[in-house]
Amino acid sequence: MSSPVRRFGLLFLAFYLVFIGGSPYYYQVFAIRVAHHVIMTALLLWWLIARLRADGIPKTPINSAVYALIALWLITSALALDPRIAFESAWFPITHAMLFFVIVDGFMRGRQRLIMETLFMTAALVAIAAFVQVIQWWFGWQPLLGADLPFPPTLPRLDQPFGVSTWLSAFAAPMIIVSIGWALTVRRADYKPPLFALAAALLIVLILAFSRGGFLAFAFGVMLLIVLRLFSRRALNRAVPIVVGVGALTVAIIAVVILISRDASRHAGDTLRADLWSTAVTLIRLDPFTGAGVGMFGRGHRLYRDGTYVDDRLSTAHNLYLNTAAETGIFSLVIIGAGTLAAMRVWVRQWRTAKRDTRKLRLEAAFAALAAFAVQSLFDTFTLTGIVVLPLVLLAYCITPTRFITDAVIRGSKLPAFAFAGLIAAFGVGLWLSDRAHAAFNASVTHQSLRDAQTALSFDPSMRLYQLQVDYLTAAQTDDLPTAIRAYENATALEPTWDTGWINLAVLYSRAGDDAAARSSLERAASISNWNSAAFGWAFLSEITETASQPEITAAYLRSITYPPPNIDWWISTPARRAAYERYTAENPIIPTSGDEYVRRAYAAFPDDPAAAQRFLAIAERLGPFTENIALARVDLAPSPDARRAAMIAIVGSRAISQNFEAVLYQGRRAQFEPLPGLTSPPPTDQDLRVWFELAQSFADEGDPQTARQVYELMIQRHPNLVSDQRARIDAAVRALEEP
Repeated sequence: MSSPVRRFGLLFLAFYLVFIGGSPYYYQVFAIRVAHHVIMTALLLWWLIARLRADGIPKTPINSAVYALIALWLITSALALDPRIAFESAWFPITHAMLFFVIVDGFMRGRQRLIMETLFMTAALVAIAAFVQVIQWWFGWQPLLGADLPFPPTLPRLDQPFGVSTWLSAFAAPMIIVSIGWALTVRRADYKPPLFALAAALLIVLILAFSRGGFLAFAFGVMLLIVLRLFSRRALNRAVPIVVGVGALTVAIIAVVILISRDASRHAGDTLRADLWSTAVTLIRLDPFTGAGVGMFGRGHRLYRDGTYVDDRLSTAHNLYLNTAAETGIFSLVIIGAGTLAAMRVWVRQWRTAKRDTRKLRLEAAFAALAAFAVQSLFDTFTLTGIVVLPLVLLAYCITPTRFITDAVIRGSKLPAFAFAGLIAAFGVGLWLSDRAHAAFNASVTHQSLRDAQTALSFDPSMRLYQLQVDYLTAAQTDDLPTAIRAYENATALEPTWDTGWINLAVLYSRAGDDAAARSSLERAASISNWNSAAFGWAFLSEITETASQPEITAAYLRSITYPPPNIDWWISTPARRAAYERYTAENPIIPTSGDEYVRRAYAAFPDDPAAAQRFLAIAERLGPFTENIALARVDLAPSPDARRAAMIAIVGSRAISQNFEAVLYQGRRAQFEPLPGLTSPPPTDQDLRVWFELAQSFADEGDPQTARQVYELMIQRHPNLVSDQRARIDAAVRALEEP
């Protein structure tokens, strides 16, 4: 393969791994998921077959550790909490291990410069993507600035192209160190400015990511690099100003970390992280040798977490080492430790025998960057291929001697290449079958098709999610109450942490007159998470059936209030509700934010200056109101009838369905499991419904009774707890549509 073709091919592959197939798009776009399975299987098989025909898997000091880890991943997957998903999850670290050997093979064939240039180009694209986010932020604020708002009151918190700020900082922090190391050692003078510029750009990105872990990782990496530099110098008098500078940098970074930690949202995140670490310790204690299985931390966390304050989106322990031990046992840490020691011995030998100081400095920069990534891994678990590629390149650089294209290729081992080819081929077939079932499942979700759900289950009978979909649709599409109850009983037995299933089962039990079973199901759902509607349902059901004391009911109502309570009249209509409301407002005073203030300013400005009102609403939307309803304000303050109609349709058409349960437990798959009406929330107020009535009436006035009727039907669906007067008003409006 010619050099230009190889160069552009490698650059395209890096771009694909970082920005497409190895990015969050893998979980968000089904077509990319399928394409990634095909592309990675084909590329790795092609490379492995080439190695079988030539030199085999390249030999490194950590080959044995990598082989042992792969064997351990397969063993723990077979013994996992959910073997089906564990094996699918194991595909990712196995492909990462293969990518490591591919990178090492490139270094051994003298393509070090090509690989590192590709890494720098990829880093530049990451910086560009982050700066595009800054530009979008500025273009969003710039038209809103004026005398009362001369500067944007908020800074952007960058997260692109990875979608999470900590992931972006995990890439930026090590790359700054690598870029500086290469800038100081590159031979061509015209290469220095771009590399220093890249380091500066990534430093800005790191700062605007506002990641405490990223700051600490960067500080540690810089200090380690300076220590390594000083260690090889005899003129230690130079160390004084450097040490002072590093100390000042460290103090500054620690101060920034402390300031960021004072943010209330960070306190909540720290509470969640502590609970994650507690779950990891629990999983390690329960199964110290094989763990919960690859990718099983999210499932284990739902079993053992504290339901008081949870985030259903979290699927890792936010600590690589705890997460590794929790999923694959303490033996995995032993293997990783042994591999790390072997790699460090090779690095030290190369560092001591380096003939040129430039080579030594690059080894130091690569090692310091790798150490920085390891430090940030104390606070997060990075599994995306787009991020993992960076430490793989750094590790390969640290343990591979400098070689040239003209050097003879070092022979490797063909037996592992043969085994890996068989393993990748087996995974390829399994993923093809999985994707076929996944396509049928997606069709079932889109069309609410029980037949497609059954097809998906027949293709992939070990996938519990597909059985849940069958049970969910069976219950939804039957008029026989016992059949629906049996479907949900089967589903909750299969997945005991499916809180939506327990809530729906409680509704069905209540409809069947079994209030004791309904309360028991709600208690089970409430133990899973304090943020679902189970506590409210338990309190409401206990109150109307008089099966609990007032203090118990009040406490349950209090648990269910997680935002400024809607329908105040309803909340103060009984002693138990009034006590919960008064206690909540006393302990959680509702403090308007800047966004709320701008909504009020918009209402005040609207009669005389509609343009100013729209500007204030735009500012409020960017700041984020807390007590004010900005969607309703857009209806009230619409500058034209068409804008008012569009704002009303936006309210009526909006719907949020939590998909975190299935996404965490089933490798990013998404369903649409909706709670059944009856025990979920207080009834709406007339203010909540006025947009619906107005929109429906506008369609009726335009001679479109069918659309008006659809609005009324949707209103009943979205607000299942309508009071009798509201339902009577809807029924009367629907009857009026039928009159000639």
